[in-house]
Amino acid sequence: MRMARVTVGLDRGVHARVATQLCECAAQYDSSVFLRTHRSASAANVFDVLALGIARGDEVTVMADGTDERLALAAVVEFLTADPHPGMQSAD
Repeated sequence: MRMARVTVGLDRGVHARVATQLCECAAQYDSSVFLRTHRSASAANVFDVLALGIARGDEVTVMADGTDERLALAAVVEFLTADPHPGMQSAD
């Protein structure tokens, strides 16, 4: 089992569309993927993911267990921490 603690970077957190995309991302792998905030949820179940109420800036522990756990963990971590505005640069 592998795990990583991340800060959610998604602008609107994990709402219905994003939860569906997250579940689709996790489903690409043979490994079981779980998210943990105040409780745990399978990343394979959109309703469980939504029930976590994940908002931008929340700390989430991502856990993956299985034959491709390293790849699954990396994909879900990248999804949750994605730059909400790729290509935009801050004005210095």
